[in-house]
Amino acid sequence: ENMHQGLMEEALSKFKEVKTAYASFYSAEIYRKLADEEKAANASSIQVSGAYLNYLTEARESLYLTLDRLKNEPSGHPLNANIGDMVEQVENLIHESEGSEETAAGGAANGGVNRLMDHLSSTPRSAANSLLRRPE
Repeated sequence: ENMHQGLMEEALSKFKEVKTAYASFYSAEIYRKLADEEKAANASSIQVSGAYLNYLTEARESLYLTLDRLKNEPSGHPLNANIGDMVEQVENLIHESEGSEETAAGGAANGGVNRLMDHLSSTPRSAANSLLRRPE
């Protein structure tokens, strides 16, 4: 287990030294795998671990770096075929895990606050916003 973790960390540090689309892509793959292992290790926990969210965030950053690096590559680069789907998957996992954190923490995140404000206000928000806009 520790050796496995050490090998992943070593691979990540090596990939950071290489400034190619594949290097950042494979870094994202490693972070995604670490996130999956973290989630499996804490499967009995209701709340998502901070480490899981950190790994997913690192995976997302690596994928965005890959996208930036792909701008300098020919459009037929093999990574272009599925990089968008991978970014979307990681974004969805982050969104889901943030949602479960809010639920575990009691739940009145932005959605709840917005609904509450709608109930407390006698003027619907869309009407209030249109009153605040300057005429063109």
